[in-house]
Amino acid sequence: MGKYTGQTVLVTGATQGVGKAIAEAFAEANAYVIVCGRNEVRLQNTKKQLLLKGAAAVFLYAFDFADAEGAKKALSNIQKDHKRIDILVNNVGDPSPFGNFFELSDEDWTRSYEINCMSMVRMVRGVLPCLCQSHTGRIINIASMSAVEPGMYNPHYVAAKAGMVAVSKYLSRALADKNILVNAICPGTLTGDAWERNIRDFADRHSCGIGEARSIMEEQEKKKVPLARMGSPEDVARLVLFLASDAADFITGECICLDGGRGRSVL
Repeated sequence: MGKYTGQTVLVTGATQGVGKAIAEAFAEANAYVIVCGRNEVRLQNTKKQLLLKGAAAVFLYAFDFADAEGAKKALSNIQKDHKRIDILVNNVGDPSPFGNFFELSDEDWTRSYEINCMSMVRMVRGVLPCLCQSHTGRIINIASMSAVEPGMYNPHYVAAKAGMVAVSKYLSRALADKNILVNAICPGTLTGDAWERNIRDFADRHSCGIGEARSIMEEQEKKKVPLARMGSPEDVARLVLFLASDAADFITGECICLDGGRGRSVL
């Protein structure tokens, strides 16, 4: 996949989980890495780790992605500080609160759309002038397998991530004349921070220990996946690096499921 020396990548939600794995992969490839997140302490710790992994430089911006005014201010600063950005990875996502259609409030739906879809809209709008200065602009949106094959829970998250996929398709056509490629990745269930939270929630709801909850949930997930394993944040990071590379310069407007063969759709 080659090195990314001289290229600048911006990753949102990059202090943990999938976002951190993506930022680390670009750091190892010697890119300039812009890290966005809400927690200042985590941002500083992430910066230290990325520099140790080989990032050419690391730039930090702390703001709440669901806060329109806060995001606008942060994006204005990003435009001033970075005249050119080559790769934008919209990774922010939050499926909480857990529930079915009848358990979710209007506020749950609104908050989910703000975090999981509008955060991406604001980032693209704010970073676009910088992407237009690149000859190899990329926008890579991290959606979810549930956007294309919904389950029985979290329909607010399903709808927001489906919106992200639809906007990705729209942007791929709208930005084609600027040679900015736009793709979405829809991961299945992954190990990592979010998975650990799900295990704790399962243990609380079923009054069992963490070890028992982990064993039950992992067995259930493996049965759904033909490759008989869960994915990892590093699996997503490798696909992101490919889509950002010259090897993917004729791929745009795609929604790529990264699920170990779990999806059943032929489309």
